[in-house]
Amino acid sequence: MVSSKERTAFVRCMMALQMTPEVALQIFRLLAEEVIELGGSDDDLRSLLTTKAKRRKVAEAIIGDGCSSQTRLRNGERLVYVDYGLTDATAELKERGVLDVYGLFGDKPWSWQKHQSCAGMDENNGVRVMILKRYGRTTGSEDAIADMDREGYRPATEKEFLAFILADRERLYSGESIVALGSQHFSAIGEWINEVDACNDCRLDVANLRMGYKRKNIITFESFSHRWPYDTLFLFVRK
Repeated sequence: MVSSKERTAFVRCMMALQMTPEVALQIFRLLAEEVIELGGSDDDLRSLLTTKAKRRKVAEAIIGDGCSSQTRLRNGERLVYVDYGLTDATAELKERGVLDVYGLFGDKPWSWQKHQSCAGMDENNGVRVMILKRYGRTTGSEDAIADMDREGYRPATEKEFLAFILADRERLYSGESIVALGSQHFSAIGEWINEVDACNDCRLDVANLRMGYKRKNIITFESFSHRWPYDTLFLFVRK
């Protein structure tokens, strides 16, 4: 019996590959036919469920065929499907054990402004190439953005940050702090506001995923001007 979590994971994989379930079923059928023709059985196919090395070989054979027009990934990069229209992700975050402290991704989403490095970015739903960068030293936000710009990346926005969290279950249990510098929100004296003109003494805050009380993952905020500690992971998107 397929669980709701497995079903959700399957749908997200299909979205990331821009593939319909019908096409996925057809691919599996053709693969099964090849296994049978070679004298294999259902046990051989089931072994893909438990043997990562075998799954990797199948994937390498597909990519190495030279037929794929998809972007080749560099070391540390991963593909993430981003829905730029998604606002209320309360249920999805709760399922993953993530507490959205200020309701950033709830039914009343906050307003954001993009960092200048994200001006003109493509906001059509689709797959993005993302990477996490750790500097191993105290780093400023603008320094990190400038450094990765030279490598061909821009900082992730809040929607890309959300998509990454929903897609990357492994990171959610690592306890590492992940920051998205591409979207900034005005805040004043600890209170969130939606109108820039209403604030006389504002600071710019950015979204941050970190380990909170009782080792619970929480989404919270930190000042853009913060000097980030050595173990911070910055989320970037390939241009």
